[in-house]
Amino acid sequence: MVRREYRALAKLHGIPGVPTEPFLLDDYALCYRYIPGAMVRNLPAERFRDDFFLGLERLVAAIHGRNLVHLDLRNQRNILMGDDGNPALIDFQSSIHLERVPGFLRKLLKNIDISGVYKIWSKKSPETLDSTRKSLLEAVNRKRSLWFFRGYPLGTRKNRRL
Repeated sequence: MVRREYRALAKLHGIPGVPTEPFLLDDYALCYRYIPGAMVRNLPAERFRDDFFLGLERLVAAIHGRNLVHLDLRNQRNILMGDDGNPALIDFQSSIHLERVPGFLRKLLKNIDISGVYKIWSKKSPETLDSTRKSLLEAVNRKRSLWFFRGYPLGTRKNRRL
């Protein structure tokens, strides 16, 4: 998992809002430049500028432009508001490189990714989420309800809490 995240960060080099200067400390530890700011999860709605979610959407589009999907954007701990007010993303362990993924699945994975942005947008600033974005979020949520994987594999959730 550490190498997967390292390869993702290396691939995304130069995109503002993605951790910089990644290196492997050993087989079990990845390091990168600290991003000063706060997790979106911990921020009240009034802290968000009008353009924050548009910036987050552009950041995710830039990542998709490098043929990569994050796939854990529904977790608000992975999205930061930097001290400069701009969005940043961390935790690329679940990311997938899309080069060898069939086109129909590529589109689905990108939609799942961007729906994570829209989910948080709808919670933190629902009045600014337009109907097109809201429709995509609802469409992805309907498809996600058919997904047969739920939560963590047996036994790992308990261990993760410890």
